[in-house]
Amino acid sequence: MKQIESFAIESPCQQICRFNRQRYCRTCMRHMDERIAWDNFSDEEKRAVLRKCHRRKLAYRRAAYLQFQEMKHQQHTPRPQQQLSLFERPESQSDKTHNLKQPNNEDSDPQIPLF
Repeated sequence: MKQIESFAIESPCQQICRFNRQRYCRTCMRHMDERIAWDNFSDEEKRAVLRKCHRRKLAYRRAAYLQFQEMKHQQHTPRPQQQLSLFERPESQSDKTHNLKQPNNEDSDPQIPLF
């Protein structure tokens, strides 16, 4: 007999029940039916429920981690931008925003900002 088998198995409930759509508590990861029937379960059934809860918690954390990594990857991935023509000015930019300077000499070209 293992040492853990000699102790009474307490409920993992932390009195903060928040259920998701599948009716699992987000705090202890027990299904609503498991939570209701906890007092009627044998010790072996309670251990089985606790093992299931542990696996559910690991799966939940793994899914949350993968979702976070995907979100982080999307933030660092550059969004494709429309390539601008080298010889045409974008319509959104105006001469006022770039403060184009015209030289005094009429024969020379105006200074056009490159970026």
